[in-house]
Order: sequence, then C-alpha cells, then structure tokens
Amino acid sequence: MTIKELNLFLLRLLPGIKDSYIEEVSWQDGHDTGSHVVFEDVLCPYIILSVPDTDFPTLHLWDGYFFDIFRDPPLDGPDWKGFTRDFHQCERAFEGHEQTLIPDPKEYLDDILQYHDIRFRFEETIEVYRLIVKLLTYAIENGKAIMIDFN
Repeated sequence: MTIKELNLFLLRLLPGIKDSYIEEVSWQDGHDTGSHVVFEDVLCPYIILSVPDTDFPTLHLWDGYFFDIFRDPPLDGPDWKGFTRDFHQCERAFEGHEQTLIPDPKEYLDDILQYHDIRFRFEETIEVYRLIVKLLTYAIENGKAIMIDFN
C-alpha cells in the first residue's frame, strides 16, 4: 500500500476530518504526505494550557513540542509524575484528549523542571518549555489550577 493509498483509506474511515486533512496536506506533498505526519497533526495538533479566571495568556502549543520535551523521561515509569506520566501513559491530562482541570500545578512544575538540561530537537522547544514553566509558576503563586485542552 502506498502512502497515498493509506491516506485515502484513512480518510474514508474518518470522513469528518476531510477539511482538516485537505488543509494539512495542501502545504505539504498532497496525498503523498506521510500518513503518520498528517493524521497526528489533524487528529490532535495542539495542546492548550491555561490558568482559568486569570489574565495569564492561554498557550496553544503544537503537540510535537510536548513530545520533544517529554520524549526521554529521566526516571522509570513507576516514578513518573505530572506531564511525564500523563503524556506517556495517557492518563489524567492526556486521558481521552478532553478538557481537564489540573488542581496541583506544583506536581507538573516539579516534573517539567527535570528536563531543564535536555537537548531539544527543535529550536523553538526551549521557548515552549519556558512558557510552560512560567504558566505553572504563575498558577502556583496565585493558588490556581491549570486547564489542559486539545484542538
């Protein structure tokens, strides 16, 4: 099966994503764009982090940056916490890709700070990392929960 055949087959299985699919492949290699790229970006392209009921800016982050940050956890699975646990085990914040309130941002801040010395694949990831740390720090300092959502 060719990439094009696989894309068109998947599109027939998921007709509700046709407009997003067309938009995604229009700036790449058309129907010959790698299926793993197209369908990952179409089905869950952005992670949205916010601190509800505040003026702190909402972050709309490409999920590839999350993968870049959390791809190589420094601990074994049973010791995972925060985003590391949620991202790799599809739990809590990443369970079902639904809007989720995270009441304890400190757990998530402590987790992400483990990655401060990681060499990221994308130049922009370091700025995304800093923005997430800033959001979590703001939430903690103001006694707020954080909201995670997907687009």
